[in-house]
Amino acid sequence: MDTANERPTPVGPRPEGDAARSEQSTANQAIVDDAMALQAQIHAEQALLESGTRGRARITRFTDTGVLVQFNPQVVLDLTVAVGGRPPYDLRLTTTVPPDHFGRLQAGADLDVRVDPAHPQHVAIDWSGT
Repeated sequence: MDTANERPTPVGPRPEGDAARSEQSTANQAIVDDAMALQAQIHAEQALLESGTRGRARITRFTDTGVLVQFNPQVVLDLTVAVGGRPPYDLRLTTTVPPDHFGRLQAGADLDVRVDPAHPQHVAIDWSGT
């Protein structure tokens, strides 16, 4: 059999087909990873709202990120947190805000929060009480 005129089988991804599929697969995985991280964050926040220690937080600074998460604006809040038995402490929290509470966010406003007693930097805003 004469193999001199046969083309070699390409090795590696083809520039258009395999590369495009690989990029799409990577993009799809990133979307799945983001969705799973968001779901874990929502679950952790809900657990904290149910079992955390009640406290109050005063907004010292408010920044709208311009991002919507499940139709809720995402914001960065600089807070001074006060929870029973501890001196107040400062904390920066990135969180989402129900649209009907967005207009209330301003420096000097107080919010009801729940704090993880074992990890006081884990804070969730209790929008139902605020």
